[in-house]
Amino acid sequence: MARNTERLHLTLERIRKLQPPSGNQATYAFDDDPKQLCVRITPAGAKSFVYAGKLNGTPLRITIGSTNVWNLDDAREAARRLQTQIDKGIDPREVEREKTAAKAAAIAAKEAERAAAEDKKQYTLESLCNAYCDHLKTRGKADSARQAGSILKVHVFEAFPDIASLPASEIDSDHAATLIRKVIEQGVGARLNLTTCAR
Repeated sequence: MARNTERLHLTLERIRKLQPPSGNQATYAFDDDPKQLCVRITPAGAKSFVYAGKLNGTPLRITIGSTNVWNLDDAREAARRLQTQIDKGIDPREVEREKTAAKAAAIAAKEAERAAAEDKKQYTLESLCNAYCDHLKTRGKADSARQAGSILKVHVFEAFPDIASLPASEIDSDHAATLIRKVIEQGVGARLNLTTCAR
């Protein structure tokens, strides 16, 4: 790793004046406190704060962030925090991987919740009953589909809109009993097996 031989007390002005290396390798300007903090300067002129220490005797380099984004004091604090982890025998890279995995898991869990909520909206009792009627049509039972649709519309969708809009997976025996009781009370000749729609 190419580096400046002189250790500096980094300041914003000194960082600004750091020049890109003449070769094709990055150079590093090291701070005096903490000694593990340095600024990496690439041949293209990009400057980043970097932690440069050792883990179990092996050199370890961890990029903290661009000098255009990170405050110098925050970068120093980040370098000290990384050194504290290493002093405790903790590999900061492993900690970061665990954080990334936990974040990904949290995002996946939220996405699963969102998808489940969308499914509930999509697969309501009404939508599945309509799908049941469509299924009858595809089997060549247009009259049965028409009759079922009429009964459902009058005695379920219009009579019990709150139940009809529930996710089908939440329809229980009490809901089914309420719907069927209504059909029977109205004296409808053809009895519709409403529980079929909720399956």
